[in-house]
Amino acid sequence: MMLFLHFETHAFLLFSWRGGALIEGGLLSEGELLLMQNRALQMEYIGAAYLRACFNIFSICIIAIS
Repeated sequence: MMLFLHFETHAFLLFSWRGGALIEGGLLSEGELLLMQNRALQMEYIGAAYLRACFNIFSICIIAIS
């Protein structure tokens, strides 16, 4: 859980910093930045769910072998 929160926070800060520079430079609109942030967070949620599922399957296999 802590690892997931770390990645979520890191992605938000990274996009905030880069996005601010891109908006000020006129290369990106605020709507486009929000869309990029949402996509990044969705991918992290999917990745975290995938890792949890793999861990659960691994745990079940270990219990079944024991």
